Amino acid sequence: MQTQQVLQQVVCFSLEEISLWGARKKLRTEDLKLTQGDVLPPKDLASLGSKKIFNPKALAKFEALKKRAHVACGRVGIRFMGGYAVPESVADDLAKELDAIGAEFDLAKSSFLANYEGELEAWIAKHPGWEQWIRAATVPVNEVKDRIRYGWTPAKVSTPDESNPESRLNQKMTKEAGGLAGRLFAEIGEMAQKVMEDSLLGKTKVNRRVLSPIRKIRGKLNGLSFLDKRVGPLIKAIDDTVAQMPGDAPIEGLALTALHGLILTLSDSERMKQYGQAILDGDPPSLSLGVVVPKVATAQANAPVVQSVEVVAEETILNNLFADTPIVVTPAQPVVAVEPVVVMASTTPVQEEVAVVAAPEVIASAETVTEEVEVAAVPVKPEPMVRVVEVVKDVEPAMPSMIPPPITATPFRRIRF
Repeated sequence: MQTQQVLQQVVCFSLEEISLWGARKKLRTEDLKLTQGDVLPPKDLASLGSKKIFNPKALAKFEALKKRAHVACGRVGIRFMGGYAVPESVADDLAKELDAIGAEFDLAKSSFLANYEGELEAWIAKHPGWEQWIRAATVPVNEVKDRIRYGWTPAKVSTPDESNPESRLNQKMTKEAGGLAGRLFAEIGEMAQKVMEDSLLGKTKVNRRVLSPIRKIRGKLNGLSFLDKRVGPLIKAIDDTVAQMPGDAPIEGLALTALHGLILTLSDSERMKQYGQAILDGDPPSLSLGVVVPKVATAQANAPVVQSVEVVAEETILNNLFADTPIVVTPAQPVVAVEPVVVMASTTPVQEEVAVVAAPEVIASAETVTEEVEVAAVPVKPEPMVRVVEVVKDVEPAMPSMIPPPITATPFRRIRF
């Protein structure tokens, strides 16, 4: 059913009716002026190729018009079944453009046929000594008229044998239609890669003309967005980036960097899919591109700061009070400088409390923070304590609300955290 819904939203355009005359004939051995003793290589080693029997420049106009027709279809559609799958919403506009190209083609054909004999004689005169060789391969003008044609055909495609999903016809069409999204990402990647190579690579400053192919990419994605839900975030990324570009000034600096990032994302199929999926999942775009943004802890004024720290069990502390190597506890995140506070750590199973008096000043940095604290000896019970607790630090402008304990003769040792 999903395949049928996709096919209902596209119109297939075929350009197979466009036919050009190559003005070439097969080169034969008798066409060459060989002297006695000249030997040609065997056929399984080399072939003679073809000979030009008409001025190729006189035919270049038709080749250019054929290319324009394919470019027009490829700008809004993607290749499908030998033609192009075009969104139904832009099918009428494409038909008008193809008709306009066809009108130019007909005018060029009429002019070419009217001057055919004259162009042929000019081509023969340009190659003296080979007149007979060219005249022997000449094609009559009426035959040339039939070989040069222009046309296009629209069609709506449906899934054959839709009631039987197990049939080969149904499976084949389902596979072809299911691959449309993949072709879309691949063709967008080719378009973006061309923008990178032609307009951005190695440049420190570009003009606004670079935005023209980017808008074409945006238009193609927008018309075919129904093929894959991940296309939507890509369209928004293009809009957001283009909105950052300066008015009439050259694009450089941060604006050029943003443009580079956009094209880099669009130039790779897998990168586009990862970016679109990350946005749909609610993740930051940086995650899809492998960028890790460091988190910085900040304290709000007149509000308690809650920070997770690792508290070593009482038994471990007491057993190591007189050890040769002091215990070092490294916080998981940088610590914010605050006034001296008293921290009480407790749990429901354990009724004992550990009083930790912070040092007068704590310096926050990206390196390991060293802090000296005094730990008083307390009774030990076998029940394990919680390893992680919430430490609440209140900054009060007034005098401390708690008086430090008096100095006793209880031995202690400073432990570095």
